[in-house]
Amino acid sequence: MAWAALDRAIRLFGTRPTWEAARTDILAAIRKDGVAGQPPYLVQAFGSGEADAALLQVPMLGMPLDDALLAETVRHVERELADGDLVYRYKGEDGVSGGEGAFFITSFWLVDALLALGRGEEARRLFERLLTRANDVGLYAEEADVRTGDFLGNFPQAFTHLALISSATLLHLHDMGGAEALRGTHADRARRLVGSTEGLRALLYALRRNRGVRLRSSRRSVLSFDSSVL
Repeated sequence: MAWAALDRAIRLFGTRPTWEAARTDILAAIRKDGVAGQPPYLVQAFGSGEADAALLQVPMLGMPLDDALLAETVRHVERELADGDLVYRYKGEDGVSGGEGAFFITSFWLVDALLALGRGEEARRLFERLLTRANDVGLYAEEADVRTGDFLGNFPQAFTHLALISSATLLHLHDMGGAEALRGTHADRARRLVGSTEGLRALLYALRRNRGVRLRSSRRSVLSFDSSVL
Protein backbone atom coordinates (compact mmCIF):
# COMPACT_ATOMS: atom_id res chain seq x y z
CA MET A 1 0.00 0.00 0.00
CA ALA A 2 3.01 2.30 0.42
CA TRP A 3 3.75 1.69 -3.26
CA ALA A 4 0.10 2.37 -4.14
CA ALA A 5 0.06 5.65 -2.17
CA LEU A 6 3.10 6.97 -4.05
CA ASP A 7 1.79 5.72 -7.40
CA ARG A 8 -1.57 7.46 -6.92
CA ALA A 9 0.13 10.65 -5.72
CA ILE A 10 2.17 10.72 -8.93
CA ARG A 11 -0.96 10.13 -11.00
CA LEU A 12 -2.80 12.94 -9.20
CA PHE A 13 -0.11 15.59 -8.83
CA GLY A 14 2.52 14.74 -11.44
CA THR A 15 6.07 13.46 -11.30
CA ARG A 16 8.30 14.21 -8.30
CA PRO A 17 11.82 12.76 -8.39
CA THR A 18 11.75 11.70 -4.72
CA TRP A 19 8.33 10.05 -5.11
CA GLU A 20 9.37 8.14 -8.21
CA ALA A 21 12.62 7.00 -6.58
CA ALA A 22 10.79 5.83 -3.46
CA ARG A 23 8.16 4.02 -5.52
CA THR A 24 10.88 2.23 -7.48
CA ASP A 25 12.75 1.27 -4.29
CA ILE A 26 9.61 -0.08 -2.64
CA LEU A 27 8.77 -2.23 -5.65
CA ALA A 28 12.33 -3.58 -5.78
CA ALA A 29 12.17 -4.42 -2.07
CA ILE A 30 8.87 -6.26 -2.51
CA ARG A 31 10.27 -8.28 -5.38
CA LYS A 32 13.41 -9.14 -3.39
CA ASP A 33 12.24 -9.58 0.21
CA GLY A 34 8.45 -9.90 -0.03
CA VAL A 35 8.38 -13.30 -1.70
CA ALA A 36 9.02 -16.88 -0.66
CA GLY A 37 8.62 -20.41 -2.02
CA GLN A 38 9.23 -22.05 -5.36
CA PRO A 39 7.41 -21.06 -7.47
CA PRO A 40 7.49 -17.72 -5.63
CA TYR A 41 4.49 -16.06 -4.00
CA LEU A 42 3.99 -12.86 -2.01
CA VAL A 43 4.08 -13.17 1.77
CA GLN A 44 2.56 -11.42 4.75
CA ALA A 45 5.77 -9.57 5.72
CA PHE A 46 9.40 -9.39 4.67
CA GLY A 47 11.26 -12.46 5.87
CA SER A 48 8.04 -14.37 6.51
CA GLY A 49 6.54 -17.32 4.68
CA GLU A 50 3.06 -16.70 6.07
CA ALA A 51 0.01 -16.24 3.88
CA ASP A 52 -2.28 -13.25 4.43
CA ALA A 53 -5.64 -12.79 2.73
CA ALA A 54 -4.92 -9.07 2.37
CA LEU A 55 -2.63 -10.14 -0.49
CA LEU A 56 -5.78 -11.01 -2.47
CA GLN A 57 -6.13 -7.26 -3.03
CA VAL A 58 -2.75 -6.93 -4.77
CA PRO A 59 -4.05 -7.92 -8.24
CA MET A 60 -6.44 -4.95 -7.99
CA LEU A 61 -3.73 -2.34 -7.30
CA GLY A 62 -2.20 -2.13 -10.76
CA MET A 63 1.27 -3.00 -9.49
CA PRO A 64 3.78 -4.06 -12.17
CA LEU A 65 4.24 -7.58 -10.83
CA ASP A 66 4.44 -10.74 -12.92
CA ASP A 67 1.10 -12.45 -13.54
CA ALA A 68 2.70 -15.75 -12.50
CA LEU A 69 3.66 -14.28 -9.11
CA LEU A 70 0.14 -12.98 -8.54
CA ALA A 71 -1.41 -16.27 -9.60
CA GLU A 72 0.80 -18.27 -7.25
CA THR A 73 0.07 -15.82 -4.42
CA VAL A 74 -3.66 -16.40 -4.79
CA ARG A 75 -3.15 -20.18 -4.95
CA HIS A 76 -1.01 -20.01 -1.79
CA VAL A 77 -3.75 -18.08 0.05
CA GLU A 78 -6.30 -20.64 -1.12
CA ARG A 79 -4.16 -23.54 0.11
CA GLU A 80 -3.33 -22.00 3.48
CA LEU A 81 -6.36 -19.92 4.43
CA ALA A 82 -9.44 -21.08 2.52
CA ASP A 83 -11.83 -23.51 4.18
CA GLY A 84 -14.60 -24.27 1.71
CA ASP A 85 -16.15 -20.97 0.64
CA LEU A 86 -14.67 -19.03 3.55
CA VAL A 87 -11.23 -17.47 3.94
CA TYR A 88 -9.31 -16.72 7.13
CA ARG A 89 -7.39 -13.46 7.25
CA TYR A 90 -4.24 -15.22 8.52
CA LYS A 91 -3.35 -18.04 10.88
CA GLY A 92 -0.06 -16.94 12.42
CA GLU A 93 0.39 -15.54 15.92
CA ASP A 94 -0.69 -11.92 16.28
CA GLY A 95 -0.29 -11.40 20.03
CA VAL A 96 -4.04 -11.47 20.70
CA SER A 97 -5.43 -14.34 22.75
CA GLY A 98 -8.22 -16.56 21.44
CA GLY A 99 -9.16 -17.52 17.92
CA GLU A 100 -11.46 -16.05 15.32
CA GLY A 101 -13.56 -17.22 12.43
CA ALA A 102 -13.15 -16.69 8.72
CA PHE A 103 -13.98 -13.22 7.45
CA PHE A 104 -16.64 -12.65 4.82
CA ILE A 105 -14.72 -9.69 3.39
CA THR A 106 -11.71 -11.88 2.63
CA SER A 107 -13.99 -14.43 0.94
CA PHE A 108 -15.28 -11.70 -1.39
CA TRP A 109 -11.67 -10.57 -1.93
CA LEU A 110 -11.00 -14.05 -3.25
CA VAL A 111 -13.83 -13.58 -5.76
CA ASP A 112 -12.13 -10.37 -6.95
CA ALA A 113 -8.70 -11.98 -7.21
CA LEU A 114 -10.04 -14.94 -9.19
CA LEU A 115 -11.68 -12.55 -11.63
CA ALA A 116 -8.46 -10.55 -12.05
CA LEU A 117 -6.59 -13.76 -12.85
CA GLY A 118 -9.07 -14.87 -15.48
CA ARG A 119 -10.72 -17.56 -13.35
CA GLY A 120 -14.15 -16.13 -14.03
CA GLU A 121 -16.31 -19.24 -13.70
CA GLU A 122 -14.74 -20.14 -10.35
CA ALA A 123 -15.27 -16.57 -9.17
CA ARG A 124 -18.94 -16.56 -10.10
CA ARG A 125 -19.59 -19.93 -8.46
CA LEU A 126 -17.91 -18.76 -5.25
CA PHE A 127 -19.85 -15.49 -5.30
CA GLU A 128 -23.16 -17.29 -5.71
CA ARG A 129 -22.33 -19.67 -2.85
CA LEU A 130 -21.45 -16.72 -0.63
CA LEU A 131 -24.81 -15.15 -1.43
CA THR A 132 -26.52 -18.15 0.17
CA ARG A 133 -24.73 -17.43 3.45
CA ALA A 134 -26.65 -14.20 4.10
CA ASN A 135 -29.38 -14.36 6.71
CA ASP A 136 -33.10 -14.26 5.96
CA VAL A 137 -33.06 -10.50 5.27
CA GLY A 138 -29.86 -10.55 3.22
CA LEU A 139 -27.42 -9.33 5.86
CA TYR A 140 -23.97 -10.58 6.80
CA ALA A 141 -21.84 -10.56 9.92
CA GLU A 142 -18.14 -9.80 10.07
CA GLU A 143 -17.08 -13.46 10.32
CA ALA A 144 -18.44 -16.98 10.24
CA ASP A 145 -17.63 -20.24 11.99
CA VAL A 146 -16.30 -22.47 9.19
CA ARG A 147 -17.73 -25.61 10.85
CA THR A 148 -21.28 -24.46 11.52
CA GLY A 149 -21.68 -21.37 9.33
CA ASP A 150 -22.84 -19.40 12.40
CA PHE A 151 -22.23 -15.67 12.32
CA LEU A 152 -19.44 -14.26 14.48
CA GLY A 153 -18.17 -10.78 15.24
CA ASN A 154 -19.93 -7.52 14.40
CA PHE A 155 -23.39 -7.74 12.88
CA PRO A 156 -24.37 -6.37 10.47
CA GLN A 157 -20.90 -5.57 9.17
CA ALA A 158 -20.70 -2.72 6.63
CA PHE A 159 -17.32 -3.83 5.27
CA THR A 160 -18.79 -7.20 4.29
CA HIS A 161 -21.60 -5.57 2.35
CA LEU A 162 -19.24 -3.15 0.62
CA ALA A 163 -17.09 -6.11 -0.45
CA LEU A 164 -20.18 -7.89 -1.79
CA ILE A 165 -21.13 -4.81 -3.85
CA SER A 166 -17.55 -4.52 -5.13
CA SER A 167 -17.49 -8.16 -6.21
CA ALA A 168 -20.85 -7.78 -7.94
CA THR A 169 -19.62 -4.77 -9.95
CA LEU A 170 -16.39 -6.58 -10.87
CA LEU A 171 -18.37 -9.60 -12.06
CA HIS A 172 -20.39 -7.26 -14.25
CA LEU A 173 -17.22 -5.63 -15.59
CA HIS A 174 -15.71 -9.07 -16.24
CA ASP A 175 -18.82 -10.06 -18.18
CA MET A 176 -18.33 -7.02 -20.41
CA GLY A 177 -14.60 -7.28 -21.04
CA GLY A 178 -13.04 -10.30 -19.36
CA ALA A 179 -10.01 -10.16 -17.08
CA GLU A 180 -8.49 -7.37 -19.19
CA ALA A 181 -11.31 -5.05 -18.11
CA LEU A 182 -10.16 -5.46 -14.49
CA ARG A 183 -6.61 -4.25 -15.16
CA GLY A 184 -5.26 -1.07 -13.60
CA THR A 185 -6.50 0.93 -10.63
CA HIS A 186 -9.88 1.25 -8.94
CA ALA A 187 -10.30 4.54 -10.84
CA ASP A 188 -9.65 2.79 -14.16
CA ARG A 189 -12.30 0.18 -13.40
CA ALA A 190 -14.78 2.84 -12.23
CA ARG A 191 -14.37 4.71 -15.54
CA ARG A 192 -15.05 1.53 -17.48
CA LEU A 193 -18.17 0.86 -15.44
CA VAL A 194 -19.43 4.42 -15.81
CA GLY A 195 -18.72 4.26 -19.53
CA SER A 196 -21.39 1.60 -19.86
CA THR A 197 -24.02 3.93 -18.36
CA GLU A 198 -23.53 7.00 -20.58
CA GLY A 199 -24.79 8.10 -23.98
CA LEU A 200 -25.26 5.87 -27.01
CA ARG A 201 -23.08 3.15 -25.51
CA ALA A 202 -25.45 2.87 -22.55
CA LEU A 203 -28.46 2.69 -24.88
CA LEU A 204 -26.88 -0.07 -26.96
CA TYR A 205 -25.89 -1.98 -23.84
CA ALA A 206 -29.42 -1.75 -22.43
CA LEU A 207 -30.88 -2.95 -25.74
CA ARG A 208 -28.54 -5.92 -25.80
CA ARG A 209 -29.09 -6.86 -22.19
CA ASN A 210 -32.81 -6.14 -21.79
CA ARG A 211 -33.96 -6.60 -25.41
CA GLY A 212 -35.63 -3.23 -25.18
CA VAL A 213 -35.41 0.17 -23.52
CA ARG A 214 -38.21 1.96 -21.67
CA LEU A 215 -38.13 5.65 -22.59
CA ARG A 216 -41.10 6.68 -20.44
CA SER A 217 -41.94 6.01 -16.82
CA SER A 218 -44.29 3.13 -16.15
CA ARG A 219 -47.43 3.71 -14.08
CA ARG A 220 -45.94 1.58 -11.31
CA SER A 221 -42.97 3.95 -10.99
CA VAL A 222 -45.16 7.02 -10.30
CA LEU A 223 -45.71 7.82 -6.63
CA SER A 224 -49.32 8.54 -5.67
CA PHE A 225 -50.05 11.70 -3.70
CA ASP A 226 -52.93 12.20 -1.30
CA SER A 227 -53.45 15.89 -0.44
CA SER A 228 -55.69 15.01 2.49
CA VAL A 229 -52.69 14.01 4.57
CA LEU A 230 -51.38 17.60 4.59
